[in-house]
Amino acid sequence: MKALLYDMGGVLVRTDHEAVFRHWSSAAGEPIANLRRRWRAGDAYRAFEVGSIDFEDFTASLSRQLEITLSPDDWRSGWNQLLAGTFDDVLAQADRIGDSLPQCIFTNTNPVHEARWRTLYGHRLTTFRHIYVSSTIGLRKPNADAYRHVATDMGFPCEEITFLDDNTENIAGAKAVGMQAVHVTHPTIAERFLASVPGEP
Repeated sequence: MKALLYDMGGVLVRTDHEAVFRHWSSAAGEPIANLRRRWRAGDAYRAFEVGSIDFEDFTASLSRQLEITLSPDDWRSGWNQLLAGTFDDVLAQADRIGDSLPQCIFTNTNPVHEARWRTLYGHRLTTFRHIYVSSTIGLRKPNADAYRHVATDMGFPCEEITFLDDNTENIAGAKAVGMQAVHVTHPTIAERFLASVPGEP
């Protein structure tokens, strides 16, 4: 292992999908159970995460899917409820490692969430040399080309990178291109793994 690559949501940043539904449910006057049942991460969601459509087009698709009508502000406010803080113990371990290993982030995300997490948490992410954002590079996990693009830009063969992610498909995608992978089913898994990595002298 010569470099570390982290997912963001679920590994470094807490996410709260239920908070998104609560906000939209309240704003639309629609039972939250209906929104949960109708939600799916479909083509529009994936297109938004690779920068192929904008937020207006995405929410127009969501309006049809969820069968609700909201103002642009309510769509945006609810969407940003997803971001619910940081996993400080994991970030502390990344800070401890510092520059002893190159550390980067690769996140499937969109411009709206990116603007929000950079505002909220940017000061906590300075340890990481680069943050690869799917909507900027036009590639998202678990696409093999996405991992290869990031590895090439980091300057390491895939085999020399260890990738931490909470998503089973993303872990499988990383392994398929030769990366070592740590499936972070709970933040303590990331903490324990990182604690085994030597830090700066």
